[in-house]
Amino acid sequence: MDDKKGLNRQQQELEKRLKHLEQQARFTYDVLEMAATLGDFQTNINQLQEPSEILRETTGRIQGFIPFLATAFYLVDETSQDFVLTLCLPDEQRSLIEKEVNHLIENGIFSLALRENRSIHVHSQSGKQRLVLHSLATSSRTRGMFVGFLGRAERTVSGLVMSLLSIILKNCANAIESFELYRLFRENEQRYREMADFLPHTLFETDSQGVIQFISQNARQQLGMEPHEIMRRNRLQEILQPASWDLLLAEQKKPYDGEGKAGVELDIQVIHKDGTALPMRLRMRPVMRKGACAGWRGVLMNLEEGEGKPD
Repeated sequence: MDDKKGLNRQQQELEKRLKHLEQQARFTYDVLEMAATLGDFQTNINQLQEPSEILRETTGRIQGFIPFLATAFYLVDETSQDFVLTLCLPDEQRSLIEKEVNHLIENGIFSLALRENRSIHVHSQSGKQRLVLHSLATSSRTRGMFVGFLGRAERTVSGLVMSLLSIILKNCANAIESFELYRLFRENEQRYREMADFLPHTLFETDSQGVIQFISQNARQQLGMEPHEIMRRNRLQEILQPASWDLLLAEQKKPYDGEGKAGVELDIQVIHKDGTALPMRLRMRPVMRKGACAGWRGVLMNLEEGEGKPD
C-alpha cells in the first residue's frame, strides 16, 4: 500500500515537472517568436524631424511584456555630448525620474550601466521602486540610456524577458543612429540648396534620361517659372528649343575622354514662360557611378552677363 502511494506521489511530481517544462518551453518559444518580429520599426525614419516617435514605438513594444510604471529615454546631444531626457512616459513622472537619474549619476551607477551590454537593476532612493537601466548602444557608439521603473512588489523579471528587452533597445539604438544619419543628409542637402539658390544662375540636375531631379530658385528670374512648374514638365527637353535639344543630345553622345565622360558647354535657346526664346550658355558635367553616367549636373547662364554671344 505504501509502495503504491509512493508511486502515485512520484507520478504527480513528474507530471508537475513536465507541466512546468512545457510552460517554460512555450514561454521560450513565444519570446523567440516575439524577438523575430522586433527588428523593423514601422516609423518612416527618413521622414522624421526628431526621434520621439521612435522612442514611443519602442516604449509600446516594451510595455507589451514588462509592466513598467514609468519609462524614460535619455539621448546623447550631438553638440554637447550630454545626456538629455528626451521622452518620459507618463510625463508627470519626469521630475521623479530626473531626481533618481541625477542620484545614479552622482554615485557612478549610471556610468556603470553605460559600460554594460545588459540591464542593471537598482532600488530607488525611497526603496519603493526598482529601476532598470539599459544603455542604447550600436556597434559604433553609445546613443543614450533607457530607464524603467518597476514596483517593489513586482515579481522578478526573467532573464529571457531581459534578453528580449536588450534586443528591442539594440534595435532602438540602431534606429536612432539611422535617424541621425538621415538628419545630417537633410541638413547637408538643405545647405547645398541654399547655396545653389544664392547663386545668380540656374543650377539643375537630371538623371541619365534627362528627367529633372532638381532646379534652383533662380529659374524664377531667368525663365519666368517656379521650380515646381519646371519639375512638372519632367524633362530638360521641355524647356529647350528643339534645335538646342538636338545639339545637346549630340554632345552627350560623344565618347568618353581619358578621365571619364567629357562635360558639355553650349550656347543654346531656352524657352521662357511667355514662349520667347532666350539665348543662354549651358554648362553640364556628367555624374559618374561605377564607370557609367547616372545623370547630369549643370548651370544655365545669361549670355549678357559677360559670357559671350551665340553664333
